Amino acid sequence: HSHSHSHSHSHSHSHSHSGVLKNTRLMTMASSSSSSTTAAALQVTSLELPPPLTSTTPGTWAYDTMSRRVLENIVQGTVVADNEHLLDNAARGRISLLEAELANAAETKLEHILHHANGENETSSNDEKAWRQLMQPYVERGDTWLSAPWLVTEFYLYRRILHATGYFDAKAPLHLHDPFALQKKKGLAACASAMSSLAPRVNAFAAADFGDDLDAKSDQLRLFVMLSLWGNRMDLSIWPSEGDGAASSARAAKAVEAALAESASNLLHDDADNAMKVIVNARRVDIVVDNAGFELVTDLALADALACAGGEGACVTLRVKGHPTYVSDVILEDVFETIDTLAASKEEAVAAMATRWKTHMRSGRWVVAPHDYWAQGFPFWTMPEDVVAAVSGADAVILKGDANYRRLLGDLQWPLSTPFAEVAGYMPAPTLALRTLKAELGCGMAEDRVAYAKAESDDWMVSGRFGVVQFWEGVGAGESCASVRAARTKEYFTM
Repeated sequence: HSHSHSHSHSHSHSHSHSGVLKNTRLMTMASSSSSSTTAAALQVTSLELPPPLTSTTPGTWAYDTMSRRVLENIVQGTVVADNEHLLDNAARGRISLLEAELANAAETKLEHILHHANGENETSSNDEKAWRQLMQPYVERGDTWLSAPWLVTEFYLYRRILHATGYFDAKAPLHLHDPFALQKKKGLAACASAMSSLAPRVNAFAAADFGDDLDAKSDQLRLFVMLSLWGNRMDLSIWPSEGDGAASSARAAKAVEAALAESASNLLHDDADNAMKVIVNARRVDIVVDNAGFELVTDLALADALACAGGEGACVTLRVKGHPTYVSDVILEDVFETIDTLAASKEEAVAAMATRWKTHMRSGRWVVAPHDYWAQGFPFWTMPEDVVAAVSGADAVILKGDANYRRLLGDLQWPLSTPFAEVAGYMPAPTLALRTLKAELGCGMAEDRVAYAKAESDDWMVSGRFGVVQFWEGVGAGESCASVRAARTKEYFTM
């Protein structure tokens, strides 16, 4: 796979954004409901960022994650258990140091990553500058694993794991070895039956000729958006498949309607109507990918549907992590391995689907673009110029999953009813967030929906049972968004 790994690492966001006033005004259009014909009101927000989530409160998911789960489940249960036979003594030593820190997370102060280099092997890796910038305020302040922002420490943990295994060390036995490869392999193997039920439906959409029936096309495309959101929680049996005859037949339309209704029942906000208007004819869509396994397959199914719906010259860019992180997060190799695995399937429909995906890759309809920024714990308003330039040409950016959503919100404790446009209206392109809730934060959720979720279950914010589909149209992006990003960055790092 001749995809060069030459990510540019110009993380040059200085802290002295001169001339940016603290009360920079962000003007974004309020998302107008599809029925309203009146011009949407301007929303004006002055900057006073809410506090970040930390891991200091017992009983919260953040506390359980950083004080117990990362040590027991991630470092010991996954990294050590899965790579036991590969780790040399130097790596074992570095892992023991990390374990000792995590065992005493409340007391251990954070340090810059290269303080932990044993010997001279890990030459200053490309991302060192970015990590220094990210960690500086917390190292300076003497923050611990629990008192620094959860977003920062969780991403930092995974970067420390790679340091411990020798991922960036050209002389180490595990140089560029993904410590989570086994978990990803298992995840892909576990979803074989879901795959065989999905493939005929993906192939049917790719082959469909919707003619002038934009509604049917939009509804079916929306199913793929919902599938990408819910993954294996979606009931594929009620979807239309090849057996239903013409794509726009009454029977197919009924099946689509039933599947959409089912997929929306646990949504706490659903902006899919507005999003579909942009996406149904989009020429260029970027997907910021989250997890490997069946979730990646559903993202590829969505990318396939977008490429087919967009017609000649359509392009879907899959933005993936520049290095392994968060156990199951997708890196470049995972995309190719997943497609190769499916292409070798004995099931005709699955193999046919993957073969078409290979064609998308060869023709340039699909592009896989790795960057280290996606694997760093920065809020997205710190986006470096090369990333801004890369995504700003998209008709829409689809942000997948909880960790990307947390970065969109800066992992800050926004009031849950804060409009999505007010929180996310700094992105360099129209943004569609697809998130199942797995962390104790959020925005853009109406009080009645929140009350419904609370009544349904105590752990509604972390169980993944509830989701949001939120869209910001990106009106008047450009200059104003850039100044909001600068002002927020400045305020965030002095919080």
